[in-house]
Amino acid sequence: MTTDVLLPLSVLPFLFLLIRRALSRYSLSPVLRGLLLSVPVAYVVFDLLENASVLALLTKYPERMNVLAATLPYTTVIKRAASLLAIGIPLAMLGFELVRKKPLVRVKGS
Repeated sequence: MTTDVLLPLSVLPFLFLLIRRALSRYSLSPVLRGLLLSVPVAYVVFDLLENASVLALLTKYPERMNVLAATLPYTTVIKRAASLLAIGIPLAMLGFELVRKKPLVRVKGS
């Protein structure tokens, strides 16, 4: 197994637990909760799909695989968006919770 397989699979538990922790303080509908919990899985699936596509293109070179080559940029964009959402959503939720819980500081003289 290479890093292209091990890295996404090793990051998946971290991202899943991070988003699960962020969701624990919010009461969301089961559908929205399921959708948010599936974002890290989508990232890993599209990362592995991208890696498999690149490997197939390199293995078959110089033979052309036009359909695979044409879909690769879209796979990469979806993977990148899912990876940013998988880390950004829980960090934003946890940050919002931290700011919301912070007590207000009174300024002397007001």
